[in-house]
Amino acid sequence: MKHFFLFLFFSICLACKPTLSQQVKNPQKSLERPVYSGEETQPAPPGTFVFEGYIEKVTVGDTDVCGIIFTKTVTLKITKVIDMGRGLTHIPHEGLQSVFILSDRTSLLPKKESYIKGTARESICKDLTKSYYQLTFFETLPDE
Repeated sequence: MKHFFLFLFFSICLACKPTLSQQVKNPQKSLERPVYSGEETQPAPPGTFVFEGYIEKVTVGDTDVCGIIFTKTVTLKITKVIDMGRGLTHIPHEGLQSVFILSDRTSLLPKKESYIKGTARESICKDLTKSYYQLTFFETLPDE
């Protein structure tokens, strides 16, 4: 009789648990980064994002961003976020207007009032409340 109750107990326990094949067929939703459609086949590296934007202003001269002086900057408005890497502190979004830093080694500057597709890396300001972005790659898009 004792064996019958043990068999019954284990049968009930195993019947209540979903099997592994059911878990694979119906995975639970997890918190993951949003998926953006785009032409990129490689995901964006951590701390970076790929976007399309409109150049509003190009500045060659000293510009203060988060208490740091940069010599080449562009003010742009993001029109489309294509992909985001993990680890971004302040998530970029459509309509974000911000100053983007260009490397001093950059010889080709984007034209004012043009559309670009680019990759930017996020850096955190010293006070940790704001971010600034460095334009690491860009290409000019044809006018629409």
